[in-house]
Amino acid sequence: LMAQLPTKQHALLYDLDKIKADYKEHSEKILSKLVSIIGGIVEHSLAPRIANTDFDARARNDSKAVSKSFDADAEVECCNFLDNVVTNTRKMHQVLLVMLPAELLRDVFSRIFAYLDHKVPSLFKSAAIAEQKSFSMPVADDGKLQMINEMNYMARTLNGLPGVQPWNFTATKILEQELDIVREEDPPPLPVAPEVEEELGEATESERGIPEGDKQTETIEISNNDEEDGQKEGSTSCSTSVDFVPVEDAKIEECADGDSPGNEHAAQKASSE
Repeated sequence: LMAQLPTKQHALLYDLDKIKADYKEHSEKILSKLVSIIGGIVEHSLAPRIANTDFDARARNDSKAVSKSFDADAEVECCNFLDNVVTNTRKMHQVLLVMLPAELLRDVFSRIFAYLDHKVPSLFKSAAIAEQKSFSMPVADDGKLQMINEMNYMARTLNGLPGVQPWNFTATKILEQELDIVREEDPPPLPVAPEVEEELGEATESERGIPEGDKQTETIEISNNDEEDGQKEGSTSCSTSVDFVPVEDAKIEECADGDSPGNEHAAQKASSE
């Protein structure tokens, strides 16, 4: 664009870049303000409602608490605090759905979900250690499951709002660690069976079906190449059989070979010549 404009008008492009940066900064402030609105409602208006919340009593009063703990999609009646968190977030979503483009809507609610994911469990823990002791973490197993189920229901409801980017809520895991809830892990994989040779060890020759005293044969490949003539004569192979003979028999054969008449006749002929 600068190449198409005269030099005198290049300053207008710098002003255009400044306007673009100001617009981006202003849009960022608006999105942050929307998050802070939800934050102010949660921290100042809804946090006091955590007091006098007894999840153990809620689990005892709810006859379906046990069945709901095994149904991830079941509808759960949340406590006053969590129910109002969902209600106020849904109201803001209804307003912004018709005002913001889809990209900005996903952006702002991703920030809101990230804030709630961090703030809600921290408010529960802060209320549990407060000096007034108006709230305490559940002690019974049913009460712990009731609290976790209500948190899961809040996360599912918020992720189900139209046009939002689903958020991977970690608030449930944080509360599970706080309540010392241990999930049943998958059974460990079965050990791989070792090879048969490793289990039985090295078998002896008799166990492998090789009879004792069998002859072993060693084959030696010898290749002769004639480099002077430049012709390749091929490879010749010879097999040398080595018989395992007892030591005494070997000595007898050696003595017999040394005293043979053929050897004496050859020695006398060589001396006469």
